[in-house]
Amino acid sequence: MRECAQLGNIDPTQIEDIETYREENGEYSFYLPSFLYESLAEGMRSTLVSYFTQFVVCQMSSFDILISDIKKIASKAGRTSKKRRE
Repeated sequence: MRECAQLGNIDPTQIEDIETYREENGEYSFYLPSFLYESLAEGMRSTLVSYFTQFVVCQMSSFDILISDIKKIASKAGRTSKKRRE
């Protein structure tokens, strides 16, 4: 999956603290950030299916608008959920 390939460029030192903390606190190796971003970057089907149930295809020129719309929808859903709990 090309879209996740950029995750392979993550500098491991950027997540070293998170990785160490989670590892020291008993996190399974397949839940550690390094495993997740590497398996997503490589397109491992089992990881993709675990995290993505729907795929959206758009042109790069429309990507910013898509992300903005997703953020608006997520915010509205969060506000609606919060109102229902009150």
